[in-house]
Amino acid sequence: MIEKIFANENILDGTGRLLVAKGTQLSQKNLNKLKLLGITHTFSNPTPTNEPSNQIDFDDSIFHQNLKLARPDASKKATDILHVLVFYSKDAPWNRHLSALVNYTNWVYNNSLNVALLSLLLGVESGLCDAELHELALGALLHDVGYILIPKNIILSSSKYDEPSRQVMQQHCELGAIILSDCQANESVIGIIRQHHERLDGSGYPHGLTNADICFNAKIVMIADTFISLTNDRPHRLAYSLEESLEIIYSDSELFDPVLLAMLKELLL
Repeated sequence: MIEKIFANENILDGTGRLLVAKGTQLSQKNLNKLKLLGITHTFSNPTPTNEPSNQIDFDDSIFHQNLKLARPDASKKATDILHVLVFYSKDAPWNRHLSALVNYTNWVYNNSLNVALLSLLLGVESGLCDAELHELALGALLHDVGYILIPKNIILSSSKYDEPSRQVMQQHCELGAIILSDCQANESVIGIIRQHHERLDGSGYPHGLTNADICFNAKIVMIADTFISLTNDRPHRLAYSLEESLEIIYSDSELFDPVLLAMLKELLL
């Protein structure tokens, strides 16, 4: 009997492109190709205790270490919605762009999963119905899909953006909205993608919108995106602690919805 070998984790090349997804069964031909690429780490398990299953592999960030699961029903609803979007929406027009985001670079996709989960928890706390939560989840999961049209050297830069690079990077909101418009996504989803970097005082981008002109779901995702970004390492800096991250967000509290900020703090402390 031929022994089955499975990938224990996502196998990436040197640029962060996904080569083999976690849980994929590997043939000897696959293993030989990986070896030729210089990938000789213990990525596979020759004696797995269980067949690979469809499980979302959230990273072990401060967010997950400190998330207070006093609302298990809300947490289960959030993960169930994401599970459907990630694993059971393969025929959806937008799915090919989610796959492109996975292949673009691993940290962007992991960030998107975390932002979607936190956005859903805030959405549940806000009393959104199931249909609204689904739209919120899809918009949050694909909020940075425009990155796939931005040069990777800008996204992965280990230094702070200079002004030309910043201007290029900021195009990802409109680029993402255009991508989803071609997939027959509804306006709520497109609004999240286009507006998640707007700020209530008008200081955001791409259009400098103020409070009344920003959709509610985008207000949720802008908070989730900011918090997840602060609490995770980025190519140009290390992660802030949970306390530091909340302090940074609250120091700019005029940028965000105060009710949603209070919900965030309640969820995490």
